[in-house]
Amino acid sequence: MLKFTQKIHVKAIFGNVGLFLFIPAFMAFITALIGLIFQEYFCIFPLLIIGSINLIIAYLLYRFCFEPKKIHLWDSMISVALGWFFCPMFGALAYIFVAKASLSLMPSDGALALVKPINAIFEAFSGFTSSGLTMLDKISTLPHTLQWLRSFQQWVGGVGLIIFVLSLIEPNIEEYQLYFTETKSKGFNKSILKTTRSIIYMYLIFTIIGILLFAFAKMPIWQAINHAMSAIATGGFTITDNSFSGYSYIIKLIAIFLVILGAMSFSLHYKIFVQRKFLEFFKNIQNRVFYILLAAGAILIILININHISYINYVFEWVSSLATCGFSAQRIFSLTSATKFLMIIAMIIGGASGSTVGGLKIRRVIFLFQEKNTLDSTFFRKWRKMCIIFFKNIL
Repeated sequence: MLKFTQKIHVKAIFGNVGLFLFIPAFMAFITALIGLIFQEYFCIFPLLIIGSINLIIAYLLYRFCFEPKKIHLWDSMISVALGWFFCPMFGALAYIFVAKASLSLMPSDGALALVKPINAIFEAFSGFTSSGLTMLDKISTLPHTLQWLRSFQQWVGGVGLIIFVLSLIEPNIEEYQLYFTETKSKGFNKSILKTTRSIIYMYLIFTIIGILLFAFAKMPIWQAINHAMSAIATGGFTITDNSFSGYSYIIKLIAIFLVILGAMSFSLHYKIFVQRKFLEFFKNIQNRVFYILLAAGAILIILININHISYINYVFEWVSSLATCGFSAQRIFSLTSATKFLMIIAMIIGGASGSTVGGLKIRRVIFLFQEKNTLDSTFFRKWRKMCIIFFKNIL
């Protein structure tokens, strides 16, 4: 029986957690500015209080526990896991207290739901993990502050907490462990600081491009801001009650474009847009497989729903599924069983490694099929036969 002999540095782990907790603290302060802009003054005091308490806890943990030289890979894994737990918990507190403050002046079903701690925690975890699942109905009636906070959490969570942390500090070799634990990649630049800041810059530029494109397509500017943040984060939160079903074809095409950008590897973005290695778009095997899946799945879904006119909606659903985004162009119950089955498979696979998506990631799927001895070939033959029978019965 194997024994784990690696020493766990508890103090250093909590120091790293303190580093992560600076993120929800500053998010609360920024969200307070949104309340000030929209004259939702009821939210400012709760956000300032929560942000201040959060900031004090983060500073104390960082000041008295942060010991990067003692951090090893196992400690980094625990730190990242705890960071992904505590940041949404503080985000949930912001939901609860802002929702309570809003009920007296701007009562809504969404705010009433967020007053319950379990709903707020669920919403915050969904936001920071860019899952897109929500406990809310009638989202359009929420105060602007809560609408922003949901989108902001997805935007930050989409690119990753550790990326934001490392983009603000000069990491040493020990802190590289945190980067490796979060990204599962050795990066695309010799300097971690340059790497993480390059990611943030591209992420911000893509978001601004998305806002401008939505605005030019005549989407209201507030909706454009929130939807661009969720789209590039492949998150799925919207500020409308019916996601994208009420928008024009042009707006849906823009959303598809942004979601695809978010689902591509940011290392590939760096090589294309910064290093100007344009041929990498075609050389990268993960990217090729990603676009093959996009095209093949879109064609197959159109063929399955050949009798329906609005093909753009089905393509939209496929892209959103493969990017694990959560945007929707129509009600799920209106989709055929075969369409739902394909969407589930797409969500399990996900987009490219090093992107903002969830799922297994295409790189791992490629690796799975490249490993000859991983699974017996009879398994794949039986799976292929089962899928063929399924689609024959459906079609």
